[in-house]
Amino acid sequence: MDRPQSDVPGAQYNALSLAQSWGGVCDNTLAFHHVELATLLAIWRDKAGPDRAPMRDALTPKLLKAYLPHIAIYERVTGESGKRRWRVRLMGSKFVQVMGDLANKFLDEVVPESFLPRWNAALDEVLDASVPLRFFTRSETNNKSFLIGEYLEAPLLDANGAMTKVFAAGYYTAANEWAAEAPHEALPRAALR
Repeated sequence: MDRPQSDVPGAQYNALSLAQSWGGVCDNTLAFHHVELATLLAIWRDKAGPDRAPMRDALTPKLLKAYLPHIAIYERVTGESGKRRWRVRLMGSKFVQVMGDLANKFLDEVVPESFLPRWNAALDEVLDASVPLRFFTRSETNNKSFLIGEYLEAPLLDANGAMTKVFAAGYYTAANEWAAEAPHEALPRAALR
């Protein structure tokens, strides 16, 4: 899928979301509704170096203990043919409840084909922008479409210093509660239906 080009973090994802009617939004202001996501962003920033993402190993289970059920880590792998694929390296129990257990699997093998472009676009956006981003969207997997997910997604460096990983944290709210609690949010009405 061709990705629109933009220098504004999140703009490529938002253009695709609008064109494909995904009902999701990428917000580069990082104005989180869930305070836990703001706390995780502060932890990510604390471990990041000047002008670079933190190493994957800097975000230890001990450091993230209180948040582990809400965390996933994805890795972008480039095959010999040059094809990029995303592998789920870690998936916390809250992610599993909503999405199913995808740990140690490639997304293109387990995510329904109709949802795969949206997943790939969000993860690619984070690595392409090289900055943390906020996403919110209706859950479309595992028969959980009554939930709205708010996510922090941020780049990580692998052991070789290459930016190949995405740290993700997600919190879920019933769609009807989200509309009542956060009416100021720019989540498209289509996502709330």
